[in-house]
Amino acid sequence: MQSTGAIMSSAHNALKGRWGKAILVYVIMIAISAATSFIPFGSLIIGGPIALGLAIFFLGYVKGEDREIEDMFKGFNDFGRSLAVYILMILIIIAGTILFIIPGIIAGLGLSMTYFILAENPALSPVDALKKSWEMMNGHKADLFVMSLALFGLSILCLFTLGIGFLWLAPYSQACFVKFYEEIKGGDSEGYTAESDVLDSDFV
Repeated sequence: MQSTGAIMSSAHNALKGRWGKAILVYVIMIAISAATSFIPFGSLIIGGPIALGLAIFFLGYVKGEDREIEDMFKGFNDFGRSLAVYILMILIIIAGTILFIIPGIIAGLGLSMTYFILAENPALSPVDALKKSWEMMNGHKADLFVMSLALFGLSILCLFTLGIGFLWLAPYSQACFVKFYEEIKGGDSEGYTAESDVLDSDFV
């Protein structure tokens, strides 16, 4: 597996000269999130479809494909599945966090690839997508944790730009996660069986 630095550098190169549309997607997402925050359970209802739409958009965009802004809304075409995954992830992470926080972090890392998996596997059930993410992340949670720390460090620097830097950091972070996903996937988005052991909670 490539180093964290190599993955992040690859993500930066993928967006070079193409930042505009990636930033606009996040500006729209922020506007929608802000608008729905005034609606009871609004953020909960759209959280899943938006997350899936971002995964669909960036999976192609980072590969150099020509994506349209409206692609970020394709998650709503799979509303039920994306919402179910969103709720399940929240419940699992909350349950893990209650168990002294660290299990919640481990759960978040283990389930982090779920929406990329959903985007590439339209027939996969929400539970199986979660299991597939856990399976893929076996042995890679620490790697993603290190990359997340690096991105967190960049977020601190963004505070000194009056928040403007986050417009670049948000799509860059998503690109990093796409590159990480492609790296651990190893070109094999198939071959998953629901019998995979989802209960393995090894951090690495």
